[in-house]
Amino acid sequence: MGPHKGILRLKRLLKNKGARSGVYFGATSGVITTVGLIGGLYAGTASVVAVLGGILVIAVADAMSDALGIISLRSRIRNPRANTSGQQPSQRS
Repeated sequence: MGPHKGILRLKRLLKNKGARSGVYFGATSGVITTVGLIGGLYAGTASVVAVLGGILVIAVADAMSDALGIISLRSRIRNPRANTSGQQPSQRS
């Protein structure tokens, strides 16, 4: 796939209102989380290495949590009656 096809695909995706709001939410959330992490780690350690390591860790953790949320949503859409709370259903007598 050439670079132009990727850009066209992104433009087409961003025309979808739901996708656009998801991208904006994700970007805003990521920026706020990263800025908070930078401020907290630097104030606590004054170490650039700790700040860079923290950014790397939060980037991976945030991506994994987003992926888990998408998987849970898709699972719930496929089977709306599924118990996704992790708890056993209570048995009534």
